[in-house]
Amino acid sequence: MPSELLPFDPGAAPGALVLAIAAATGLLALIVLAQIPVAALMWCLRAQPTGRGRPAQAGGRSAASLSGAAGAAAAHLSRAGGQLLGARDVQEDELGFIDGSTLDRDGQLPVVVVADGMGGHAGGELASRLAVRAFVEAYGTQGRPADRLRAALDRADQAIDEAIRDNLSLDGMGTTLVAAAVTADGLEWISVGDSPLYLYRGGRLKRLNEDHSLAPVIAAMREIDPATARGMNPNELRSALVGFALTKVDASPMPELLRPGDLILLASDGLDTLDEDEIASIISASRGHGSEAAKDALLAAVAAQDAPAQDNVTVALIEAPGATGE
Repeated sequence: MPSELLPFDPGAAPGALVLAIAAATGLLALIVLAQIPVAALMWCLRAQPTGRGRPAQAGGRSAASLSGAAGAAAAHLSRAGGQLLGARDVQEDELGFIDGSTLDRDGQLPVVVVADGMGGHAGGELASRLAVRAFVEAYGTQGRPADRLRAALDRADQAIDEAIRDNLSLDGMGTTLVAAAVTADGLEWISVGDSPLYLYRGGRLKRLNEDHSLAPVIAAMREIDPATARGMNPNELRSALVGFALTKVDASPMPELLRPGDLILLASDGLDTLDEDEIASIISASRGHGSEAAKDALLAAVAAQDAPAQDNVTVALIEAPGATGE
């Protein structure tokens, strides 16, 4: 059926034109506002192969580095993140920072997330990327940091489950995840798996989160049942994000009060090529030049080991020049 046309009134044209322009302007403003993210997300994406043992360098195509000097939102917190491919063909680690005025009054207290994927090349790479992305998007702006950390972790696990349901060939993929939030009260964290979270203070390194691999179990069993301990795989995980209900989750019981000059280090287990004394010594020698220099020194030290089976390495550092908490 043909449409009925309204009669044209020349006198009404200018008014109609003004209304049309006003409506279009309002719609455009709404579209622009909808594109502004709740928090400015700055990603340290996967490094491309740069040659065995060579750390990724900032500024190149293969770089996976983020320096705090470039982040105005965290001007009072020096931080950096980077990755090393090691002897692997694919980077299965993922690293992300969350910044923005939605996190605290001045936009100076960031969250950092590190994930170490597993389940083959495709599965491990996808799992870590999905988990970090889902965690960042779900962290939100309301509620206590501890509640937001747990909600984001659960969403990351759900994202793994959804991906497996959509493609059953991915069954068995998973990832570790450790996230640390610098808050006005101190440092809060949540983690699943064996990716470590350290606090460097006064030349010493202290691990804050629990190791969910079998390594600590084996160490405890060596005295009781050495034969059984020898048959166990220290790299096997007791908990990871695999899309099922989480069996073990480690979270800060209360905020860890930070002192001036404290440095927070998150990493994938590829950093285990260095022992904790070596890591502390490297940080002590390089930190005078900032967190970026400490990150570069750690990755270079791992590369210098030239381990034949060197795993992917990811490190993220946050250094607070002032105390956060009384």
